Amino acid sequence: MKNNILGMISHDLKNYIGATLSAHELLIMKEKNITENKYVKMISDSSQKALALVKDILYMNKMEVDEDSLKLEKHNLTETIDFLMDNLRLMGKRKNIEINVEYPTEPLFCDLNTDKFHRIIDNLVINAIKFTPTDGNITVRVQKVDNMAHISIIDSGIGMDDEIRSKLFKQYSKAGRKGTDGEESTGLGLYIVKTLLDKHKATIEVFSEVGKGSEFLIRIKLSEV
Repeated sequence: MKNNILGMISHDLKNYIGATLSAHELLIMKEKNITENKYVKMISDSSQKALALVKDILYMNKMEVDEDSLKLEKHNLTETIDFLMDNLRLMGKRKNIEINVEYPTEPLFCDLNTDKFHRIIDNLVINAIKFTPTDGNITVRVQKVDNMAHISIIDSGIGMDDEIRSKLFKQYSKAGRKGTDGEESTGLGLYIVKTLLDKHKATIEVFSEVGKGSEFLIRIKLSEV
């Protein structure tokens, strides 16, 4: 009942916020100079933040009402990740952040739900961009370790202390901070990552030090030959 009510409310809120943003766009088209008005900018910024939160709530709610298991199929891990990289590099360019990839020479295959795994990598790299200052760098590294694939997202960002790290994957986490360019956080992105990794029977570990960046390390079992 809770999930149904939450889903209905979030869906309706999404529509209302979308209508507000559409009205904002029409206002700008009609009055070009109004974009400099601080109140008009507040309407846009607040609506965008609210829409991001509602979208995350809807996604989280969908995960909770879906079946516990995902349909997993054998996929080339590096191809699955590389599919996202062009768009993520474009996002990094807004802060002049260089995003590099390091893949093994041999193909690695894992049992994945590609849509959900895309969401995992997308969330983690966007999180790294958020907390990496301008002119920083991010590395996405894939390695084979015994019968496991290790996927590391390593950034040169602001890092975090033990208290923040302990709260990262909790629902509506209070570990949420503004990014280095003032980016907002909904407190749900990393909770979604952890939930989806659990469904893949994969693990995630975080290594970080304040002022020295962070590494998010995913361990996922390789497909049997």
